[in-house]
Amino acid sequence: MWVRNQLREVCQLSVRTEDEIRQSLIDRGDYTNFMSSIEFQERGRLDIQYSCLGAEISEFERDIEEITNESDLIKATGYQNVVNLASPFYVASQASKSQVILTFTRDKDVEGDILIPRGTYVENPDINPIQYQTVSDAWLYHGQNTVKVLARSVKTGLDTMVKANTLTVITNNLVENVTVNNAIESWGGRDAEDIASIKRGALSAKYSMEKGNRRALVKALNDIGIDYWRYNLSEHEFGEGTGAFFLDTNNAEELQDAQLAIEQVVGFGIYRVYQIATPLEFDMTFDIEVSSETDLLPNVRDQLKIDLEEAFRTVVLANGVGQKLVISRVVNELLDALLSKYELTSIEIDTSSYTDKKDEKGNIIIESYEVIKVANVTVNINAV
Repeated sequence: MWVRNQLREVCQLSVRTEDEIRQSLIDRGDYTNFMSSIEFQERGRLDIQYSCLGAEISEFERDIEEITNESDLIKATGYQNVVNLASPFYVASQASKSQVILTFTRDKDVEGDILIPRGTYVENPDINPIQYQTVSDAWLYHGQNTVKVLARSVKTGLDTMVKANTLTVITNNLVENVTVNNAIESWGGRDAEDIASIKRGALSAKYSMEKGNRRALVKALNDIGIDYWRYNLSEHEFGEGTGAFFLDTNNAEELQDAQLAIEQVVGFGIYRVYQIATPLEFDMTFDIEVSSETDLLPNVRDQLKIDLEEAFRTVVLANGVGQKLVISRVVNELLDALLSKYELTSIEIDTSSYTDKKDEKGNIIIESYEVIKVANVTVNINAV
């Protein structure tokens, strides 16, 4: 679709190969005539120069593409770049250490004061042990059998968490005459939030901000005379965190006024594309049935056709930009508008000619940037 293609041309760089650049350089000049006018040796040198220049430009374009991508929250792959781009909408969770309560117990028949110094290492007896370190001094005073002290894991991450009764080995300080254990499992160990999660959080925050301002946004557009059915605020039009505004108008200045109104209400970067909606003209055929006992006079039939067309155009106008036209709803609204004046049995809408624009129920499906315009209306009235 032309709108999406246009955005891709703006937002994406296509890195050319060395051969493509060389050919582009050749195409820019009268290469054939020029080459035929110089000696073979010079011709070879020029080809080499073109190839070297093509390689340099291609590498430069790759650098530009990387910089461009790493400056876009959607495309960025570098962790710190994503963290920076997510701010201020979202603050990423950092990796954290686990914490645990250790219980040191005096050995039997041992007396006197015992110091368990700050920084004592304790670990589980696995092949690849998880180490914890006490955060303060702890004393087992004479006559005291146990003491509890807080410890933190040496490393960060979820895999530093341990179950209860697993930390039983004292390592570096080799405190004598005590044993150690953790009566409860550890808590708080967490991995750094991954890139995908940071992006989701940031984009969700941006989305929530836009939704929170939607009432103000609708009011801002209404204040400049743009009714809600004349535009479509399409969320995530080109991927998460991007958006578009499509306005049913022939006036470019009105579109600019709408853009200014939106940007004053919604945070920068929520909507990136502003376009005039693309009109789609449809010819519609209606089959109306009336009771043969109350068949309509010719002049009444003519007025019925006029009233139906007017009512249908009103329904389509209110349907708005980029919205599916639900046939059952259209029929119900037409009946509501006409039954007070005419005794109708049924209304059917023929959509057989719109095979590429309808679903299995006959509803007309359009793109987010399109708007339905009624061209010709044909009304067939049958007495049954």
